Amino acid sequence: MAEQLGEDSILPATLTSAVQTSQPGVVRVERVRGIGLGGDHPHLHTLQSELGAAGFMVRHYRDPERMKWSKLLTNIVSNATSAILGWTPEQVYAHPGTARLEIEALREAVRVMRRSGFSPHDLPGVQVALLGRAIFLPPLLTRRLLGQIVSKGRGAKKPSLHYDIGRGRSEVEWLNGAIVKRGGLLEVPTPVNRILTQTLLELVHRQRPHQDFINQPQKLLQLFTSERA
Repeated sequence: MAEQLGEDSILPATLTSAVQTSQPGVVRVERVRGIGLGGDHPHLHTLQSELGAAGFMVRHYRDPERMKWSKLLTNIVSNATSAILGWTPEQVYAHPGTARLEIEALREAVRVMRRSGFSPHDLPGVQVALLGRAIFLPPLLTRRLLGQIVSKGRGAKKPSLHYDIGRGRSEVEWLNGAIVKRGGLLEVPTPVNRILTQTLLELVHRQRPHQDFINQPQKLLQLFTSERA
């Protein structure tokens, strides 16, 4: 977008309110949280005031990169794994094996963030800093905590990446794939995010039948076992 419109026309922002498009042109707000605005664009304070007057909870972040990566951390929670297995987020965290994968994927993301020079911070209505610390607790504790978080936040709702399967394109390259790319540049290992990205892209591009993984966590776990062998 910046290449097409120019850097001066772009203002970094993130939406933390949960929304769903029920049909073209119709957006339903499912959970009100807020909007984060980043950087020092000349129109930032004007936009912040207007959004606030419209009823949005708005917060300004000096470091747009840190804001973006904090949002990315929340976006990958039980997203790719759920989509691959055709499971809800609750099911992912109820299974000990897939819960371990999820936790390690989040840990990889935070390690990449730390190597980049920043840590997760809170976004409007979302305690991302707490998430960034909680994932390094003992695994059983982390699993219980994240299970409660996804149950309240997503529950039985299908993750966004679920809708990419078979479409020929996916945002996973800008989520788990971004972690892999930055990790490669910074020499931070990201094997879990790499396999999640590769596997989901194979399903997105119909290079592998989705039926191979639906309700079969052992198939996904086997990919990681083979990777470590």
